[in-house]
This record gives sequence, structure tokens and C-alpha cells, in this order.
Amino acid sequence: MNNKSLFDDLRLELERGNSMAVGSAFHRVLVDELTSGNPYLNSTEFEMLRKHYPNIMNGSRQLWLRDVYAKRRSYTLECIRNDERAMVLDAGCGFGSDSFLFASLGASVTGIDISDDQIQIAEKRKRYYEEGLSQELVVKFESANLDQYRSDLDNLSLTWFASVLAAVSDQDSLFSWLNQLTRPGGRVVVTDMNLRNPFFSSREWLRRQKAKRRNPEFAASANFGAMFRRTGRVGARYFPRENSDSQKGFVFDDVQFFTPNTCAKLMINSGFRVETVDYSACTPPLPSESLTVAAERTTGAVPGLRSLGYFYTVVGSK
Repeated sequence: MNNKSLFDDLRLELERGNSMAVGSAFHRVLVDELTSGNPYLNSTEFEMLRKHYPNIMNGSRQLWLRDVYAKRRSYTLECIRNDERAMVLDAGCGFGSDSFLFASLGASVTGIDISDDQIQIAEKRKRYYEEGLSQELVVKFESANLDQYRSDLDNLSLTWFASVLAAVSDQDSLFSWLNQLTRPGGRVVVTDMNLRNPFFSSREWLRRQKAKRRNPEFAASANFGAMFRRTGRVGARYFPRENSDSQKGFVFDDVQFFTPNTCAKLMINSGFRVETVDYSACTPPLPSESLTVAAERTTGAVPGLRSLGYFYTVVGSK
């Protein structure tokens, strides 16, 4: 059974309408589901769900994680709350958590993901959230590749990309298509890891250096600087490892991450106007949880530091 008191808190915050508080309350519900269980998932499905959220299972960082989680979604929640006919596309929805969050505010949500398994689990989770919230959630899930997905959706008020855009093979074409589907005044929101952040960029550089030693085809065209500037590329590529029995099946994901500037440029070139750029996780976790949260809110207000946040959020409007 779901935790009634946590869902009561979420319903209360939904009534009050503070977007940060709604995001925080939903995060508590999500953490409880991942730790206490979901009666509509079998053990294999539940373990898949838990593995998708490794950071949430770190009990020593919950306050900081909750604060970052809520901030990344606060602008989107505000947009949905102020739109009586919100129609949302959750692009790369995974197991559906954000789709449930958006639908709890009354939005009609379409969630798409390339993984059949994740979509099936998302569909099963829906009942858990409907019962907890005591409301029907208008959410439809579809299994599809974002590079190939071209549906009859139209009049979208918002498209949400959470840590998925880098894996799209033709980011320009996808955004041009989304611009056609978006109603005047509608928005596209991208939140992802920030190439400006030294921790993330160094980790990604090392990952790519290792792949160059194992994959000659990738090594011949690998260019970290080009990815940073987003020059000569429109999206991700996927390279098989050298052909041998011991290496069969290996694929290197040459995903194309963004800086806030290159993400903004993608939006502008697709016909959107950049409305806002924000950052989160500007402070690495410190020994004290309360100190980390306080430092996060302080550094997040300092322009030079905030632009180095681990996550960026860029909002484009039509």
C-alpha cells in the first residue's frame, strides 16, 4: 500500500500551488515508493525501477537531492499550473515518474520511451499514483524511438526533456518537428547534465578517452571540443566495438551533451525563443546535509558559480 500521509502532503501542496513545494512533496512520495515497494509491480519490475534511481537510494543526501529535484522541475510545474488545458509531451519518460507529477496538476500527458519494459512498468505504476492521489491521471504511454516518433500530436503546451536529449541522433530535426506541434506561447524544457560543470565534463572526457582506445571507428571521429561547441554534429552516434567473440555486442554511446549556450542555440535555430536559463546542483554534497542545502541556495544565486551547476534547465517558448 502507498503511504497515505505522504500523498496527503502532496495533495495539500497541489492545492497551495507552490511549485517547489509540490516537487519536494512528490520526491518524498517517490522515495517512499522506491524504499517501501509498489504492490502493482513484481520483484523483477521493482528492482528495475530501483536501479533507475541510484541516487535516491542514498539516504544521507535526501535533503540536497530533494532540493535539486524540485528546482529542476519548478518552472515546468508553474507553467502547467497556470494552463487550464495543459497538454504535455514527456519525451523519454522512462518509468513515468515525471508524467505522473505533471498529470497530478491536471495536465494531459503523453509519455514516450524507447524501452518497452520501462513503458510497461510505467503503465502499472499509474494505478499506484491514482489511488494515492484519489484522482484519475490523464496519462498515455507509448513505446517509441524519439528519432522516429512522428505522431498526430498537436497543440502541445509543453515538451519535457529530462536527461534524454543527448541520446537523440538528430536533435535538430526533432526540435523542428516539435516547433510545428507546439501551440503559440507553448514551451520546450530541457534539463540535463551541464558540460560547463568541471566534474561532469571531466568524467565524460575520460569515458570518451577510454572508448577511443577500444573503438578505432569512434577514435577516428571523436572530438570532445566539437561536442562542447556543438559544431559539425546534430546528435548521438552508436559504435560497435571491434569485431571479436569476446567483444561481441559492445556498443559505445557517443551521446552529444550540451552547454546551456549550445542548447539555447538549438532552440533558437528550431524557431523557439529562449525564455529562461537556470542551474541546479551548484554545490557538491558536503558532510552536513543542512549545510549542503544552504550552500546550494547561496551559490545558486551567484552568477559565476551558478553557471557551473551540475544541471542546467533551458526553457524555450514559441
